[in-house]
Amino acid sequence: MLFPGAASILLLFALNNNSPSGRPKTQQTKYNELLTWLDTSTTKPKVSIELSQIQGGYGAILNTDVVEDELIFCVPRTLCITLDDAILDKDCGKTFLDLMGKAGPGGNTVVMAGYIAKEYLLMQERANNAKELQEKGVDIDLSGRYDPYLEILPWERGMNGQEHVLFW
Repeated sequence: MLFPGAASILLLFALNNNSPSGRPKTQQTKYNELLTWLDTSTTKPKVSIELSQIQGGYGAILNTDVVEDELIFCVPRTLCITLDDAILDKDCGKTFLDLMGKAGPGGNTVVMAGYIAKEYLLMQERANNAKELQEKGVDIDLSGRYDPYLEILPWERGMNGQEHVLFW
């Protein structure tokens, strides 16, 4: 039996084929890696991410029956991108903090968008570096802390109508 509001768990995800390892990944592999990333010692996700039978794209599908108020999955705070991550960032933190002071209302959102974009660009750079190393015969994974999450975001315009960080 599904709990009230279960429809909100049926999320559709955008597709992104970038890989920090430099190797192409299938869409299903990226979503499996996201669930592995979310997996903690206290909570195993009770969902799989599969091609949706209802709408285009992928959706989070419950694997087992659940009862009202049962925890389906948990995103540990250590995996959340927070404002503290942005303002304590060794490269851009001071600039982000200054920007928050100048931007006024909405400054936090601007800083979070900037930080997420920075992390995405670093992921792209790691992917390029990994590819170059692979061409030299060195097989190395240069994944960053948030890569499994960043890989599924809709970075291309028009994907799922979710072009703004507020939807992520």
